[in-house]
Amino acid sequence: QSKPLILRLGATNPTGGSYYAQVEGRSPIYLVSGVAKDVLDASLHALRDKTVLAFTPAEVQEVQLARGTDAPVVVQRQAEDTWRLTAPVSAKADDQQVRAMIQRLHDVKVQAFLAEDATDLESYGLQTPAWHVSLNIGQDHMLLTLSLGKVDSERKGVYAKRGDAARVFLLPQELWDNLPKTAMALRDKTLMKYERENITRLEI
Repeated sequence: QSKPLILRLGATNPTGGSYYAQVEGRSPIYLVSGVAKDVLDASLHALRDKTVLAFTPAEVQEVQLARGTDAPVVVQRQAEDTWRLTAPVSAKADDQQVRAMIQRLHDVKVQAFLAEDATDLESYGLQTPAWHVSLNIGQDHMLLTLSLGKVDSERKGVYAKRGDAARVFLLPQELWDNLPKTAMALRDKTLMKYERENITRLEI
């Protein structure tokens, strides 16, 4: 069985528009069009798993949200897929808001992979993340964490990383824009709950 040919791509040609390339095990060095590298980069991105957090929404038992160094906002699952705020206050949560937030975290995909082993987290705003979320999953209480840093308005994304991993990637800015970031945003704001068909008299 023949061995696969491995193509190495190096630095750009100083005149621009092309890259140095070499077939592994062979001495000649070639110049290849920059278009070739763009195609290869696009193919690699297409092949990579772009899942951010792998979990089943129905198995989430608790969500913790922390803005910067603030104390976290905590919501916990109750019976029949309802939710309750347990910190910084104890109150009924807005079930629809919590479910929508969890679904967004489940559905979001990596927009671009930026650094596999980032050493300068400060440049991404991830040394002290602007926003941090932890999901407590299942009966085994598996913990999934995601940190969000600076928003890149030009690329319409937000820098992010998982847990203690050093890989930094870009997520769609709409995730940042639509996630609730305060206890008030997640609190149930219903004044009174009742079934309309049970009302027999209304006084104002």
